[in-house]
Amino acid sequence: MCQQNDVGCIAVSPDGLWVLSGSEDETAQIWNRDSSQKCTLLGHKSFIRSVDFSPTGEYLAVGGLDGQVSVWKYRAA
Repeated sequence: MCQQNDVGCIAVSPDGLWVLSGSEDETAQIWNRDSSQKCTLLGHKSFIRSVDFSPTGEYLAVGGLDGQVSVWKYRAA
């Protein structure tokens, strides 16, 4: 699944290997810059306006105009 609308925000993981984006289509996507491995994060009901990685890179956060914030734990592989 590709983001279908405008991307409103991006973040790069502390190790520089992962990119996280949030879109008007209510999705966030994380992908590996080297392998193009991608995962779509669902669950918001409005424009994703904020994304970021924790300083350790172990967690990521996604915030939308629906007033919700999702925190995801991921394992860099």
